[in-house]
Amino acid sequence: MSYQTGRKLDYLLDLVRKGRAQSPSQLAEVFGCSPGTAKRMIGKLRTVGHRIHFSKLLNRYILK
Repeated sequence: MSYQTGRKLDYLLDLVRKGRAQSPSQLAEVFGCSPGTAKRMIGKLRTVGHRIHFSKLLNRYILK
């Protein structure tokens, strides 16, 4: 993983922690990527042990 990718993942995790990570489309706008790439970034965070789930009720990603 490159340094820049690591920084993006750190920022994404920070957004999730603060309750600012909404839909994959919103994240794609923030990171300048496609919604699919945003979902893969969430997947990478899950792979390293972060329990991130999408709440349909809150319409955002949350940590459990």
